[in-house]
Amino acid sequence: ELMAEAVEQNIPYALKFGVSLELDNPGEQVWGCLDPDRILQVVSNLLSNAIKFSPADGVVTLRLRADESSITVSVIDRGRGMSPEFLGRLFDRFSQEGHVGNGQASSGLGLAISKSIVEHHGGTIEVSSVVEAGTEFRVILPKPKPA
Repeated sequence: ELMAEAVEQNIPYALKFGVSLELDNPGEQVWGCLDPDRILQVVSNLLSNAIKFSPADGVVTLRLRADESSITVSVIDRGRGMSPEFLGRLFDRFSQEGHVGNGQASSGLGLAISKSIVEHHGGTIEVSSVVEAGTEFRVILPKPKPA
């Protein structure tokens, strides 16, 4: 399962920073004709960012939900959040806000690439964030039609 693989890939990084990963997935297989490697790339990028900006002993949640028409993958952290000013340029290439979390280097390309992948799949990526309270990214993809 794609979500479990994304969590598995990020466990060593999470352990390095003392962050726990939580998978909230009803187990439904919903991926159909979506490119699993690219979707895994997006989810792993969002998870690693959430880990990077979470405090030690923090929790990052990966949630999967599906309805009749769409699949929603959410990555939720309780980190430092982002300012409203930065949210406006969040998906721009090389965009970073202040210091990078946990002192890790970053190219500032991951979110721009992730947005491009999601849009190529006909989806959208949304973010809501509150300074000092955390951030939630939502990847919303059209659900493939049954064959």
